[in-house]
Amino acid sequence: MPIGQRARIGFQAAQRFPLRPDGYRRLDLVVADAGDAVAVEGRLVPDGDAPPTQQRLYRLFITCCAADSRPIPIIARFRDDGVPPVEPNSWIRLSGVITYPDEGRGPEPVLKVDFAEVTEPPIEESFMRGF
Repeated sequence: MPIGQRARIGFQAAQRFPLRPDGYRRLDLVVADAGDAVAVEGRLVPDGDAPPTQQRLYRLFITCCAADSRPIPIIARFRDDGVPPVEPNSWIRLSGVITYPDEGRGPEPVLKVDFAEVTEPPIEESFMRGF
């Protein structure tokens, strides 16, 4: 992506996702520049064979109905003492710094977590309640 286009997208993201009082931006989909401090809510699940300090945070992206929902994941990397003791698929709010390293599969969003707290599911997830 050309630098001018990235700058324009970054400017639009800064307007769309203003800084919150705690210094983080709310991040609905991954629209942030590397190094940005962001806050994001989603479901937390283990990340396969990764170490326990690495988990996946995801939200479902729906264009029509529940049947076409797709998970949009990001990697969440916690400090050694920072992994919250929650059940898989628990709703959680994470704050930290977003990066996009290439670790062999192309650039992937990685959140270096500074803060984590359990949260309630948003209303748009109500179709999944009871599962």
